[in-house]
Amino acid sequence: MGGVFSYGKLYSVKTSLALLVVLTGFAAQAQPDPLQGLLEHIQAIAVSEPPVLGIDTQIRTAKAIAGKRPETAKEWLRAASSRSLSLADLHTRGDFLTAIAELFVVLDAAEAEQICALLPLRAAGEKEDPLARCYHKLFSPQRSWEEEKALVRRALSAGAFRAPAIQDHLDRALKQHAEEIAAEFSQVLEGFPSSDASLEERRYLQSMARQVEKQVPGLAVRAMKLAAESPRNAPKEAKDDTGKKKEDDFEPPAGLASSELVSIARNQRPVIHAAMLIDLIDKDKEMGLPQRMALAYEALEQTPKIEAGDERLVCQSMLTRRLYEFGDRAKAAVAAQMLAESFEKIYDCETAACVSYRSETSPGEAINDFAEYLRENKIRPEELGLRHKSLEARLLILDLYTSLGIKRSLFSIF
Repeated sequence: MGGVFSYGKLYSVKTSLALLVVLTGFAAQAQPDPLQGLLEHIQAIAVSEPPVLGIDTQIRTAKAIAGKRPETAKEWLRAASSRSLSLADLHTRGDFLTAIAELFVVLDAAEAEQICALLPLRAAGEKEDPLARCYHKLFSPQRSWEEEKALVRRALSAGAFRAPAIQDHLDRALKQHAEEIAAEFSQVLEGFPSSDASLEERRYLQSMARQVEKQVPGLAVRAMKLAAESPRNAPKEAKDDTGKKKEDDFEPPAGLASSELVSIARNQRPVIHAAMLIDLIDKDKEMGLPQRMALAYEALEQTPKIEAGDERLVCQSMLTRRLYEFGDRAKAAVAAQMLAESFEKIYDCETAACVSYRSETSPGEAINDFAEYLRENKIRPEELGLRHKSLEARLLILDLYTSLGIKRSLFSIF
């Protein structure tokens, strides 16, 4: 009967709805993670790269996904940390572990501190102090005063006396917690490595003593005396070259004409010769295109003479870009091929750069900058005849940002 309620129909409707929910759930579960394939591709490249480039790839990947996939980012950072520990060069190992710790600060502050603890104390007589650099990165304006005080004590106890954040902490005490300045500076004095303090550490203590001398004159005098003492069994200090220009810091006299600058450049080492010409191409707005191109050709000829490493990569990357912009695609392709060969020297471990570097940034930074330039200007590497795994990895990392809907400023160096 049409007016009679059917329990059979109701059961059938409920069953259908239940099946629909289950099937929908299965369909949702069956959908692949859109980032998984991308991450697996990057990981496959990273593990095949030489250490300096592979670790750089892992850290950059973790940075890209940290905001959206924090747990996955932690896994990438742990892998990079494990690989970094195998590096014998302290500068390189310190740079990577510091970068890892800095990313961990927002993901897991305790683990960030554990990363820094993997670094050794500064060796007596050595200027290099990666432990202090790493601990400096752990400090954050978001920390409460009590948390910051506790971190200062742990940093000093660990031997990170030269962390710039220690002096920043005293400045905060002076401005916001004047009643505690004596206690805080006393902690600094206790953490001073008086038995083997380096020249830099003694100067740092003197600077902090001057900072608080009006508030705690007695402690300041004690600090000055302590800093002036010769450390026991001190190794011979490296000659202090503070303020002394290094060869790579060459600066021509101001006010010279472009032709004079070119003449000076030609009497310099290849890296300075190339860098000066690139700088001139960029800064002389009155220079015509033919002369710009001629100087770019000259600079490019110098690059193979530059020691294989990040300086050569930067110069060749910049010249490839400029020649492409000048419309000389043929010469840009030649520059890109030279760049590819430089990449390969690092990739195939033909130089020490595959396991260490002495500059402020890793060779991966130059490759990343070039990848950003290509992406920003919609240039495919194939157009320049350029194929390299490390470049591919960094382009894939840029794809990660796009997939995650993260906008970022590209191309910051060139």
